[in-house]
Amino acid sequence: MLGFCGEVLTQVNTSHIDMKAVKYGMWFVSILTMSLLIQSIFVSTICVSNGISLTYYGNNGFYSVKRALRGMMQVREQVNSNFMAGFVGYSAVGLFVIWIKLDQDSPESLVISDVWVGIGCTTVWVFALARMWKAQDETRKLFQFLPKMDEKDYPPLDSETSRFFSLNVLNHETGNLYSRDSEAFEHP
Repeated sequence: MLGFCGEVLTQVNTSHIDMKAVKYGMWFVSILTMSLLIQSIFVSTICVSNGISLTYYGNNGFYSVKRALRGMMQVREQVNSNFMAGFVGYSAVGLFVIWIKLDQDSPESLVISDVWVGIGCTTVWVFALARMWKAQDETRKLFQFLPKMDEKDYPPLDSETSRFFSLNVLNHETGNLYSRDSEAFEHP
């Protein structure tokens, strides 16, 4: 996405464009998009490297792991919002390029058929953006934190999941999953 915005800034010829607002809009959105995406990459890199470092080398044991996870969770929204805004900007730059190409391909200025093509492309873009936003909201709801529940409040497990948990045990010290039938399984 960064490469595309950079290529648009350097490769798209805007010297003979009648619609100056589209030209300046493309430049502004390209720079803004690049800034948002670089910010997203920067913050997530710092977050991951510092979080992993605190997890592995923190001198307070489980408290260090807990602190690292909480810190990463606090930065999560900033990374997500910067990336989503950058993605919207990236797709808007593509839309600006379409309008510029329509203007460049017209003999004198935009003819009515070019305007209708541009309006059609813009409509498809808005529809796709709305669907993307809806998909993001629905996906985030799947991972929403719930209030702490008692075991009786959880929905019943289906038979396959129930069978898996009754036949397998996780060793919390090693992180290995053992079948109750295996020799490696140690009874508590």
